[in-house]
Amino acid sequence: MAELPMPIERQDTVAQIDFDDLHQQANTALEKLRQSHDRRMASTSAATF
Repeated sequence: MAELPMPIERQDTVAQIDFDDLHQQANTALEKLRQSHDRRMASTSAATF
């Protein structure tokens, strides 16, 4: 009969996530996206008129 693998400890399988850092990264990315969008809209407006 084959040996069963040792059970994995839960703490070894759960990634440690810094949600505050993740939230900050998301806010930074969103702000960059907004700025990029605003620049594109301004460029389009300038080209149209």
